[in-house]
Amino acid sequence: MKQNKIGIVIGIISIVAFLTTLISTIIFANNVIKDEEQKSAYYADLYGLVEEADEIDNEPIKYPSQEYLIDQESNGYNAIKKLRVLHSQSDYYLMGGRIDHYTTDADEQWSKIMESTFLQQSEYESIRDNLSQEEEIVKDMNNMIALLNIATKQRNLEAMRYMHRILHDLDLYGFTAQGVTPSGYWGATYAVPSSNSSQLDEITTFIEKHKVTS
Repeated sequence: MKQNKIGIVIGIISIVAFLTTLISTIIFANNVIKDEEQKSAYYADLYGLVEEADEIDNEPIKYPSQEYLIDQESNGYNAIKKLRVLHSQSDYYLMGGRIDHYTTDADEQWSKIMESTFLQQSEYESIRDNLSQEEEIVKDMNNMIALLNIATKQRNLEAMRYMHRILHDLDLYGFTAQGVTPSGYWGATYAVPSSNSSQLDEITTFIEKHKVTS
């Protein structure tokens, strides 16, 4: 009789443990699915992966000089490395829907991102200076600085969205790293101009509308 009771208790414990594991697995799976759905929706918005995008002629028609990728001791190569880091930082702070957290009253979020190199004007001045012979890069960095000032002084998340797009195009299309297959081209830069200038036009119009005057 005692052994039967012990067996029943063990059986109940096993069933409870199984149900707990099953419920935890379901909750985890649902969270993963929800997270992936949010990511998919965000990437769709970020990269323009919508049905209408297939109808838009948007292809790079020109690329910056690739000579800077050859000499790894050059200032130009170091500037490209900095571009990659800044693109990675913008991914970290903005991707996966995190950009939407930067509302005007989100003091904590703004405090953290403003300490990052992503929002340090000196980073873009350095790239501009080290690639000063590339007129288009200079224009792009001047746009980055203008957008940075709009972002930091007005807490404007749209300005950061445009900053990310410029970094994305320069990193993945302007100076594509070996082994990388670029995707999500915006046409947001002078250095890698598009057959459709609508995105760059949108950025320059935005800067003109919101530009910060000293």
